[in-house]
Amino acid sequence: FAVTRTAEGTVCVVDGICTHGQVHLAGGTIVGGDQIECPKHNGRFDLTTGAPCRKPVKEPIAVYPADTANGHIIIDINGWGNQPQPQYQCNNIATLPEQNNTAVC
Repeated sequence: FAVTRTAEGTVCVVDGICTHGQVHLAGGTIVGGDQIECPKHNGRFDLTTGAPCRKPVKEPIAVYPADTANGHIIIDINGWGNQPQPQYQCNNIATLPEQNNTAVC
């Protein structure tokens, strides 16, 4: 996962791997407040929809519902069939790096 906040402070959780360059997006930067830029070829994805926003990216990334509670980011993972849906927690949301505002979960 790549966990970040939009310019408005909304927590966004997306797949961590770029669909084009196959590198981790948490090493990228946030552009325009609502896009994450891949560090390999500078393709961009919309953080709220996962849609590609700039070439060379053509395929979207998955976006996961997230919420905050008691200082944790709660990530809901959908599509697990009949199995219980796991929840992942990223501890200490206040420690997301200030420079590019992304973290690896």
